[in-house]
Amino acid sequence: MSGNLSHSMRDNYNTHGVENYYNLVSSSYRNPHFMAVKRCLYEWMNAWWKAEGSAAPRTIRILDLACGTSAQRLYSVSLLLGSGEVTEALDNWLRTAYYNGMEISEQTSQPIHRRKLWQQSPPGIRKSEFTMEICASDPFTSPAYEARVKRKCATLSFQDIANGSIPDCFSTLGDDIIRETSEAIEHGEQTEQRPLDMIICSFALHLVETPSQLFGLLWELSQKARWLVVIAPHKKPEIKYGWGWQQWDIGSWTRAEHGQSRAGIEILQHRVHLRAFRSLN
Repeated sequence: MSGNLSHSMRDNYNTHGVENYYNLVSSSYRNPHFMAVKRCLYEWMNAWWKAEGSAAPRTIRILDLACGTSAQRLYSVSLLLGSGEVTEALDNWLRTAYYNGMEISEQTSQPIHRRKLWQQSPPGIRKSEFTMEICASDPFTSPAYEARVKRKCATLSFQDIANGSIPDCFSTLGDDIIRETSEAIEHGEQTEQRPLDMIICSFALHLVETPSQLFGLLWELSQKARWLVVIAPHKKPEIKYGWGWQQWDIGSWTRAEHGQSRAGIEILQHRVHLRAFRSLN
């Protein structure tokens, strides 16, 4: 099997069943909203860097947490990452930022995917001053993820993460040589686990079936990361204030007030919504 079988995910689910569908396309799945996701992430990373970049750690850690299962089986089955769209978008953003940070005499080649994805180009960043590490989790489409981005992919469910588990298979972004930080742990070296800087969840949270399950997951994540970025085809799910997160106004870079108009708070690209939340824990 190749591709997504049908352009309609609802048709795919109805025809094959959710779990069987992802087994059929485990090595070839692609998110049909890939370009919109990339544009949303470019705009988010530009805004984050402008506001937080100067105070950011030397290396930030990101968990690529995304899903495509049904609401009926989501909580017990898995997290479905897709095939690395978020990881690829972040890698391209950082490589272009590195290129923009070079002196003119150093720019001997074009950055990967030089084509403008958003009206604002990534900022100029020096590789010697800033790096990113990423980890992903997906038990179904990990073959497609690993084939596409050449990185390891953990296998944790939402229940695993709600129970306190976090993947440790981090690797570098923006570099042709991929360094796996989990290798040091496998060989017995002890490293202190620090909070994640960002969790990006693409096309996933709106599929969690019950508010209690969503609360349990979000509360645990709020104790593990500073930022939660939610990408979805609509404005769901509702993340309540008491669940460990405060919605962020991306336009003004301040806390969003309860009942505030969504204009300027979220990023919208071709019906794909990106919302950001800052941890209260």
